[in-house]
Amino acid sequence: MRPASITAFVVAFLALSAVADKSAMFVGLSLVSPDRPRSVTGTITEWHAGESIAVGSEQNPRGFPLALRPSTVYEGDPSTINVGVRVTVWYRNVSERRPVVEKVRVLDGVVPR
Repeated sequence: MRPASITAFVVAFLALSAVADKSAMFVGLSLVSPDRPRSVTGTITEWHAGESIAVGSEQNPRGFPLALRPSTVYEGDPSTINVGVRVTVWYRNVSERRPVVEKVRVLDGVVPR
């Protein structure tokens, strides 16, 4: 094989490896994963403890349904989480029916009556 062919083969191999492994790191170059957590801030419109949460915002007043997992982290007083409480939720799309919540931050614990 010629040196140019070997170089092209090595570059193609590295590029395919990077595509196959999102967490691949190269010397001096780190690939940004497209599955970074996203966030939404709004008011809880639906709450099922340990199962699901829906957060409504100006763009979607009905609520954006998200799945909760045992690994979900809660910041603030989780006992105040209920419909009407303002929260910020970080979530990922992990190829399930609903995006999965990584973290819930309670912004205010006062439930409007």
